Amino acid sequence: MAGTVIVRRRLFRRIEELVGVAAVRLSLLILLLGAAAMAEDDRTDERRQMVDDIVALSRLVGGGSGPGEIGARVLAAMGKVPRHEFVPVLQRRAAYRNRPLSIGSGQTISQPYIVALMTDLLDLKPSDTVLEIGTGCGYQSAVLAELAKDVYTIEIVEALGRTAAATLERVIHGQAAQLQQRQRRHGLRRR
Repeated sequence: MAGTVIVRRRLFRRIEELVGVAAVRLSLLILLLGAAAMAEDDRTDERRQMVDDIVALSRLVGGGSGPGEIGARVLAAMGKVPRHEFVPVLQRRAAYRNRPLSIGSGQTISQPYIVALMTDLLDLKPSDTVLEIGTGCGYQSAVLAELAKDVYTIEIVEALGRTAAATLERVIHGQAAQLQQRQRRHGLRRR
C-alpha cells in the first residue's frame, strides 16, 4: 500500500509539472499570437506610405498640380480603410504596395492609385448613395462607405460575396455599406 501511495504522489507531481509546462507554453503562444495580431492590426505607417505614393503618382500624372491630384477626402478614406483586411492572408505583406493583388476566383483587388482615382472621379458628397456592381473583396465598398451616406454593392461570384460581406461587417462595423449578393450568371431572362 505504501508503495502505491508513493507512486501516485510521484505521478501527481509529474502531472503537475507537465501541466505547468503546458500552461507556460500556452501563455507564450497566446502572447506571441497577440503580438502578431497587434502588429497586423497596426499598419498605420504602411497606409500612410500608400497615401503618400498615391499623392506622388497623382501629381506625376497631373503634371505637378491641378486636375490630376486626388481630393483630400478620398485620401483620408484611403488612409483609414485597412486594405490588408481585404486581401488573402498570404497577400497581406503586399497589401499596401501600389499594385493589384489576387483575391481568388480569378479576380484582383485594384491597385490603390486606381481605387483612389476612380473614387475621386465620383466626386461623392456625404449625402450621396452609391450602387457598386462587382464587390470583389469589398475594399472599394469600404472606401466608398467612408465618403457616401449609403453604399449598395452586388457581387455575382458567391465565394467573393460571402468573404466580402464578412470582411465588411468586421471592418466597417455596420456603417452605411450594405451588401447584396446576386448570382445571375446569364443576365436577364429572355421571354
